[in-house]
Amino acid sequence: MPVATSRRPAAKRPGASRPSKPSRPSPAPDASALAPRFANGPLAVLDGEGSAYCVGGLILDCPARTLPALVDRALTEARLGAPRLNRNGKDADPLVVITAEAAERFGLPGTLEDRRGLRLPEDHKVITQLARAKWQLTRGGFGSWPRIYRPAQGGQRQCVQLAILAWCAFDTRSWGNTDQLPPAELARVLGTYASRVITPRGSTAVWS
Repeated sequence: MPVATSRRPAAKRPGASRPSKPSRPSPAPDASALAPRFANGPLAVLDGEGSAYCVGGLILDCPARTLPALVDRALTEARLGAPRLNRNGKDADPLVVITAEAAERFGLPGTLEDRRGLRLPEDHKVITQLARAKWQLTRGGFGSWPRIYRPAQGGQRQCVQLAILAWCAFDTRSWGNTDQLPPAELARVLGTYASRVITPRGSTAVWS
């Protein structure tokens, strides 16, 4: 008589889960879309005819004839600057390079009389204009790389960096003959530097 045997159901083999399709990386957000107030790039080179040469060959009209008006325009209509690279960083302030012809238009001298301090005297009419418009200067004063600002409002910076070409803003030891370039070419060179390194903020572009 055959012996009855009990058959246990075969244990289910753990099936390997089907691999999920790798998700496509999201495209990097367009900086200009995230910060439309910086749509025209990090900087402009201003000539004596009221034209501001920006990155990418863009040319903007700049009717400002005083420095307070220029600073206001750089922070508003001109839409200059660069968005922060990460949430813990800060937006890059607009850089406006003032050619010798533009300096004359704004009432700036061709050379600085203060050869030691290399800055405008406190009683110069341009500094008086800025003070009346409630703009301030950093402790470095108004030299070849003046920073003009107001206290931040709502967490948004109000600061513009200027570079005065006639006052040797671009040291030839670091920049060669950059200050001799036409405005459009100078904007291209500085724009390339800004995209690869940082927006220039001083003679060697490493200090502010």
